[in-house]
Amino acid sequence: LCPSLNTLTNAKLESEQQLQDAMQKRQFQLCAQLEQKLTRLSALIDAYDGGDEYEEIDDEMTISEIVTMRETLDTKLSNLERDLNIALSTRDFEQCTSLQTEVAQIKARLNDLDADPEPR
Repeated sequence: LCPSLNTLTNAKLESEQQLQDAMQKRQFQLCAQLEQKLTRLSALIDAYDGGDEYEEIDDEMTISEIVTMRETLDTKLSNLERDLNIALSTRDFEQCTSLQTEVAQIKARLNDLDADPEPR
C-alpha cells in the first residue's frame, strides 16, 4: 500500500524539522540518517509529481500543446541537469543515479515529441 502524497509531504516536513533540531544539537549521526530519509521522501514526492505533471503525447495534440509540453520538459531537464551537476560536485552519487534516471526519462519524452510526424 503506497502512502498518499499528503502523508509523504507531512513526513518530509516533520523530518526537516527533526534535521534542524539535530543540527542545532550537533547530533551528526542522526543528521546523516535524517538526510537519507529526506532524500528518499523527496524522490517519492517527485515520483507523485512526475506522474501527473506530463500529459501523454497523442495524435490529437495541437502544435500549441506540443510547444507548451516541450517548454515544460526543457525546463525540467535544465533543472535536473543543474541538480545533477550539484550532486556530482558534492559526490552524492546516490542522488546522481536518481537524477540521471529522470534526465533519461525526460530526454526520451522529448524524443517522442520530436518524432511526432505532423501535429494538428
